[in-house]
Amino acid sequence: MAEARANVTVIIERPVEEVFAFLSNYHNNVKWQTGIRHVEPEEPIGVGKRIKITRTVLGRETSSVVKVVTFEPNK
Repeated sequence: MAEARANVTVIIERPVEEVFAFLSNYHNNVKWQTGIRHVEPEEPIGVGKRIKITRTVLGRETSSVVKVVTFEPNK
């Protein structure tokens, strides 16, 4: 299986703890990622956990499973 990695930097004018709490709750993905229909994270979120994400891409529904490889609270 191929491995994909992505790195993104965004500056948000909010306390780090508030942003981390929002983003580490994967059910919030539907609020900020286009096309997300459903998210099924393994709880509790942390290194090694998997998240199934179902989204609509070009009018078709597709699912993928991502694995958490780094999880550093409030960073």
